[in-house]
Amino acid sequence: MFRKLKEKIYQKKGQKLLAAQKAEKANKYFLKCIVLNQSAENLFNLALSYMALYQYTEAEIYLRRIYEKLPQNELNALALIESLLLQRKWHSLNTILPDLKKNLPASDSIKKYNNIISDAVEREKYVNFREHIQFAFQEVDQGNTDAALEHFLKAETYFKDSFDIIQNIGIIYFQKSDYDNAYKYFEKALSLAPGNLRIQKNLIKTKKMINSQK
Repeated sequence: MFRKLKEKIYQKKGQKLLAAQKAEKANKYFLKCIVLNQSAENLFNLALSYMALYQYTEAEIYLRRIYEKLPQNELNALALIESLLLQRKWHSLNTILPDLKKNLPASDSIKKYNNIISDAVEREKYVNFREHIQFAFQEVDQGNTDAALEHFLKAETYFKDSFDIIQNIGIIYFQKSDYDNAYKYFEKALSLAPGNLRIQKNLIKTKKMINSQK
């Protein structure tokens, strides 16, 4: 009973830290969890923390273990595809995809991934997009906003209607006091997510800053 309680405490702490983008600390708690219980939930949480740390090889190890036991678990299957894509393991993807399509025939996400993987240009475009996002957040963590902005702008060239990218570009422009560009990107973000209150507030705040400079 005490062992189960410890596991639940570690799970909760790890999940909170992961949600707060503190993946390294979360990873330590999830490692403690699998010492106590190598359940699919604990293995998946650990894999997610490795994904957040951009350690895709380690993530793949645990996602494959779950896949062997639960081949119809869609969340795990999608995370496994992502980990293989970001390692450019095309052969592994082509080997596993037929089984995934058979196990999850109704999954629209699997179909979308299949379209990306089967097209050499599209899959390279997707991986480049994801890599620029990774580099951008790494630069943000180090306080290098100019370098982060450069990577976000490059990511935008691959997928021009990505809400998260557009929003992040707007935020960085705002931080740089480039309010005209910030407003332009927040406006575009709002067109992609009209009901987003945070973006609405950002637009109002940015408009005030523009007016104050006149």
